[in-house]
Amino acid sequence: MENIETMVENFKKIARSKGMKITPQRVAIYRELISRHDHPSAEDIYDALKGKFAGISLATVYRTLTSLENAGLAMKAATVNGVSRFDGKTTPHSHFICKVCGRVIDIDCEINVETEKLKKYNFSVEKCEVIYYGVCDKCQN
Repeated sequence: MENIETMVENFKKIARSKGMKITPQRVAIYRELISRHDHPSAEDIYDALKGKFAGISLATVYRTLTSLENAGLAMKAATVNGVSRFDGKTTPHSHFICKVCGRVIDIDCEINVETEKLKKYNFSVEKCEVIYYGVCDKCQN
């Protein structure tokens, strides 16, 4: 896996190529997202950054996450109890959501889409999401 600084530099290049301004707040939001593996909500990211950036707002975090998602630099991982959770890992993978504690856990597994079957309907697959629901290892103990 790439280190965080390499990912941030890559983010800056891709963001510039898509016409996004590179602001300290956007960089901080992206850095916070990719440094976490708990699939934070916008509120979680805001709470982590509000003491570091005077004037950062929850609306800024939401707008930035939406921009990152649109640019392919982040993805909405899941919605847990009505709250969207985000993921800085954009390579294909699945998620497991614990129905007891609400944790969202990355599952590295092969995601197979039966593209041959979909081709007969003239579909063009852009994204495939697989989410498993159950009880995580910690909640089972």
